[in-house]
Amino acid sequence: MVESKISFCGIDCGVCPAYLATKANDVAKLAEVAKGWSSEEFPLGSDDVLCDGCHAERAAKFASECTTRRCGLEKGVANCAECGEYVCEKLEKHWGMLGEETRNSSKATLDKLSRSYEV
Repeated sequence: MVESKISFCGIDCGVCPAYLATKANDVAKLAEVAKGWSSEEFPLGSDDVLCDGCHAERAAKFASECTTRRCGLEKGVANCAECGEYVCEKLEKHWGMLGEETRNSSKATLDKLSRSYEV
């Protein structure tokens, strides 16, 4: 089993297909993920989805360009729930780019973490 990591925006890396394929060094699965996540405007290759999580140096191409990730790294927080500005406009915009299921689960994860930090 792969350890669970929570990205800045609340995605559980432990269920992310790119993260899992990277950890397993599964080249075929990386190619499959890249194909599934590609679009005409944003074509991806296997190397573009190699990802050790948002906190790592090697992050998927879109993660390396992610303003939410950049903000979290600059603030030195483990995830956005630790930030005093949670929930901010930047995070809401980020969640808007995710599918509804991912958005809802990510928000629920961070909401739960946020409550644990309020102790």
